[in-house]
Amino acid sequence: MQKPEYIYNHQSQPLNILSIGTATCRFKSILYLNNNIILPIATSIAIYDDITFNKITQFQTNQSTIYSLIHNDNFIYSIGHDGDICQLDINTYKKVNYINHQIGSQCRWSSIEGNILLISAEHSKNKGIIQVLNATTLEQIKCFDGCYFYGCVQNQMFYLLKSKRHGKLSKDDKGKLNYKDLKKYKNNKQFLFSLEVHNQQGLEKVLPFETEPGDILVIAQSPKYIAYFYYDRRILIYDIEKHSINIHKVEGNGVIQAACFQNDYELVFQNKNKEITIFNLQTLEKVVQQYKQGLNTLVQAIYKKGDVLVTASEENVTIYKAVHVLHKEFGGLTKCGIDFYQNDYVVSGDFLGNITINSLDTGKQIGEYFIGSSIRSIACKDDIIYIGTMEGQLYKYENEQCQQFDQIEGSITCIRVKNNDLLISTTHGLVRLYKNEKQLFTFLAHPPKEKSELFGSLNIHADIWTCIFNPEQDIFATGSEDQCVKVFDYNQKHIVELTGHKLAVTCLDWKHSQNKLILYSCSDDRTIRLYDQQYSLIKVINTFFINEWFTLTYMSVYQNLIAIGCQNGYFFLYDQEKGDFIVAQKTHMGGIEGLVMNSKYIATCSSDDCVNVIKIN
Repeated sequence: MQKPEYIYNHQSQPLNILSIGTATCRFKSILYLNNNIILPIATSIAIYDDITFNKITQFQTNQSTIYSLIHNDNFIYSIGHDGDICQLDINTYKKVNYINHQIGSQCRWSSIEGNILLISAEHSKNKGIIQVLNATTLEQIKCFDGCYFYGCVQNQMFYLLKSKRHGKLSKDDKGKLNYKDLKKYKNNKQFLFSLEVHNQQGLEKVLPFETEPGDILVIAQSPKYIAYFYYDRRILIYDIEKHSINIHKVEGNGVIQAACFQNDYELVFQNKNKEITIFNLQTLEKVVQQYKQGLNTLVQAIYKKGDVLVTASEENVTIYKAVHVLHKEFGGLTKCGIDFYQNDYVVSGDFLGNITINSLDTGKQIGEYFIGSSIRSIACKDDIIYIGTMEGQLYKYENEQCQQFDQIEGSITCIRVKNNDLLISTTHGLVRLYKNEKQLFTFLAHPPKEKSELFGSLNIHADIWTCIFNPEQDIFATGSEDQCVKVFDYNQKHIVELTGHKLAVTCLDWKHSQNKLILYSCSDDRTIRLYDQQYSLIKVINTFFINEWFTLTYMSVYQNLIAIGCQNGYFFLYDQEKGDFIVAQKTHMGGIEGLVMNSKYIATCSSDDCVNVIKIN
């Protein structure tokens, strides 16, 4: 990871976010209380009636996308990825308290007992911080450092998982590991784990154990057991009463992404499509429940008590009674393509081919249309919506009618509109310019290059990911996988080529800011470059301070603000006058696949099937 040249060491400014979608459930994020089902939608929670699944209410609770919902007898706690916590009254759902996030946290797990709330802040493996909070006041009681991501509280004891390297692998052991595992653990060393048990005064006991290398994805907890699920389908079971550790291997394919306990000793998880496994940890018997409907894909969050089962996947949220579906609320797949429509609305597309129009103020859906082809890009002009697909079709939506009016080679990655001019770019390196919807020309703006180790497809075509009009002249710019920004005029004359990005150029904008016209480019290399009217470099802004892998995907500029979206769901807002980021937080569960900004709003769409509308103060 590249060493940061800039340190972001202050809290983000609070954002007013309206989240539009079905649910973004992962890990421990489904609650069933007061005959209501409570689900997260990005930075908001939605409360549904458990029979009709009608939405009773929805409101923003957090600044970062919600990764954990948990409760005790008095309160509900909505915990964001960045560590911000919203405390709600369990009966009225009114906000009681809120604490802002800690920079650098990655919170995916929480545990609660009585008046003790424990949160795992996962800075990185073996560098996790387990925060112990007073569940009423949210004041920190103590903190454990150097943990392996997850911690639990039970019977007023704290359970912390840790690991350390020891010994070199033998030749035989090396042969048993695949390349990925060998690369993951530096110096070819295996891991010794320990489960530490702490009481209120300090360390009480350490239970060492050794197991194969691998990452833990899911954890489930009951008053008697803690279950850790590894990527390779191992389940580590800790018996709290016996202080014993056992490891079980579950046959099957794929990753187990969600698990829960339905009582003290029965562990529930989806092992295969169309079935749920109930693992009795006392008898070690496994009961498989078959479902004729639902469970077509692996679930990412699960809740089960008695006959009631609630599951959430990327496609839908489903409620079951016994093995029968009571209700299924469909989501989409990846949201991709977004723009403002008729001033008061936001329009977005998805990979299923749906176009959805929502109110910017309320989120209410006021229109929809199904194209049938995966949507890649969207741009609006007055009452017209232009839609580009993965298959290269260009559609025009007007007066509630949609028709295809052109076809081009490659996926249409970007659509731009300026007055009567329309510009599109494709993954085959092509750009096409229209005047009054009549083709002026199509040409290869970014030709193939010699094959390299980093960019194996560039010998076939150099994908253009973005294009932009100059607002004052009849010229436009393109950004490509070949790391270059090129500027052309309307006669296809190549004016300039801008280099400097070390990875693909993903988005461009060309706006007036600070009394000058500036060309902005962002890249997979996690930098934003600013050029003046003579194409001289003004400034380079980096985002290296986020301690995880990501790329910059979309960007939009309005006056002194630069809004940036990332592949890992992070959203940045940079103030050019201050020369600093004023927002840096994870607002989506998935990658941001579209971003637009005007004087009142910023709108983003994501692979989590959610649209966020941010009101600008």
